[in-house]
Amino acid sequence: MARLNAIQREAREACTQRVAAEKQLYDLQNSFSSQEEQLRNAASRIDSLKTQVIR
Repeated sequence: MARLNAIQREAREACTQRVAAEKQLYDLQNSFSSQEEQLRNAASRIDSLKTQVIR
């Protein structure tokens, strides 16, 4: 019975760690997407300014 309890505790801990890792991954993906969008906007703005300077 003690062995079963130990295995169940390990399973709960592994599940908790997995959930935390999934949340971290989700947060990183959102951060990456946001930064990617900011970079695209900056690149677009740079292109627009280059066009204005050339004219």
